[in-house]
Amino acid sequence: MMGFNNNVQSGAEVFMHKLVHKFIEDIRVNLFGLSQSVNLDSLKAGAIINFKLYSDLKEILKLPTKLTEEQLINLIANVHGTRNILSIPCISLEAACGAILKLYRRPLENFVDSITDILISAVEDSSNIVAAYPSLREEVIRFINESIDKASDETKDLLGKHLESQMNCCNVYHWDLNTSIWKEGLTCSPVKIWNSGETEENSSEENLLSSEENSEDSVAEVLNSTFNDSTDFHSFSQSISMKMKENNNAKENSKNLARILKDYIRLVQKQVADTTIKYINCFLVNHVFEFIKIELIIKLLHSSNKSSILEECELEFQRRNEMLNLCTDLEGALVAVQAF
Repeated sequence: MMGFNNNVQSGAEVFMHKLVHKFIEDIRVNLFGLSQSVNLDSLKAGAIINFKLYSDLKEILKLPTKLTEEQLINLIANVHGTRNILSIPCISLEAACGAILKLYRRPLENFVDSITDILISAVEDSSNIVAAYPSLREEVIRFINESIDKASDETKDLLGKHLESQMNCCNVYHWDLNTSIWKEGLTCSPVKIWNSGETEENSSEENLLSSEENSEDSVAEVLNSTFNDSTDFHSFSQSISMKMKENNNAKENSKNLARILKDYIRLVQKQVADTTIKYINCFLVNHVFEFIKIELIIKLLHSSNKSSILEECELEFQRRNEMLNLCTDLEGALVAVQAF
């Protein structure tokens, strides 16, 4: 008797292994190619992921890379709080970067989800190889989808941590950042940002007296101000912010910070994009395939639905065994006829 092992349970397991290995080879080709048996009629998952990594990701990098002059002026003032304002402290750059980069978190998570959807579709497509075995197909899809969900969450978590590190720590001495050379020195002397117009040194005595009168009026306005609710406080804050926008020192600080911020955010954008591509390839696509290649068989053999899977495989195993035995008998008969 030829064919598979006569032990039905062992034979069914061997047959299941053969089916799963065919599935694994198909998903490998779909994701990574490197085979002469690639599909010629349509693009597979690997090529589509490649496209999205180098095209759709560009749309994310079109997100805002700067803040308005008013936002920067308010930021510098708020960073100093009650302390005297001495131009631009480093924490201003980190606060500005954080305000911009937090806008990237949700689009990056959505981007990972889009790659996840492609992987799920790829698994569905390759699972057609075992479509004749419903229990096996169902368990294969379930285990792999669980792996995809886990890898997707881990990838989003890692990208979130990378983004958080970029938001909270700015390296102005980065090798690719021209402003790290600091060719243009930034002043670090006290600046009177609460006065608008010309500085004291350039003001005439008349202007100075006028400025003092305006200052006294402003002080009186502040002393007489009462805030009955948050709306009043917000209105007063807006009023002060508008006065700051007329101050030359405040505008100069805003301009200097905007220049540094623009160059630095462009640098961070490239780093975030490069990291996103690497993390998706390594921690999502490759991790999922490693699970399929190494752990899928083990999961199936320990599945609560194992008996149904082996029952399906056993029927096919018996059918093929009968066909092999029949072929053996026919071959023997042919030899006998030829000998006669």
